[in-house]
Amino acid sequence: VCKGMVVSGSAIEECIINTLLGLSKNEKFLHQKERLLDKLKTQANPVKSEFDDEKKKLILDEKKLVEVRTTLLEKLESKIIDDAVFMERFDENKRQLDYIRNRISELASQGEEINLQEIALQTSYDDLCNLPAMWPHLADLEKQEKLRSIINQVIVNYDKNTKNIQLGLELFVDSADAKKRDKFHFVVIPGRRDRGSLRRQA
Repeated sequence: VCKGMVVSGSAIEECIINTLLGLSKNEKFLHQKERLLDKLKTQANPVKSEFDDEKKKLILDEKKLVEVRTTLLEKLESKIIDDAVFMERFDENKRQLDYIRNRISELASQGEEINLQEIALQTSYDDLCNLPAMWPHLADLEKQEKLRSIINQVIVNYDKNTKNIQLGLELFVDSADAKKRDKFHFVVIPGRRDRGSLRRQA
């Protein structure tokens, strides 16, 4: 027997929207998030700089190895080295080139991932800040997209003692704060059985 719960979607949606609209006007909260984003960008810059430096060095090494490969081929054609020596050196050259090219691809992906994370967090923060002005003018699908850009996850719990629903919102800008233990914004939705907002499900 399932002893879960059925909660009115409209009640949850109303609570989520009101909570976000309240946060979007909370200057203290917005200032904290702005400082967090600035800090994350500052922390990311040295990492990206290290990636760029290593990538430049690897590109130079790749160029040298390609030149060595060309020289090996010329020596083989000129009969300066025999086939066995050529294959040994060529295989080693190929192994080094493969490693360098794979590493260059890894660094490019890691750098791109950092950039995308920064953009996603900034977009989430901007959408939250601009929500009150935009909300009345958005179509349903646009509202859905905006909420998805702001909210990381939603949890819903039922309190048997108070017969209330506890709604927890975790925003993307909160999930980025490594030092923040409790990353949820909790709101209580009073049980309204007469209106069908909460009923037990068998």
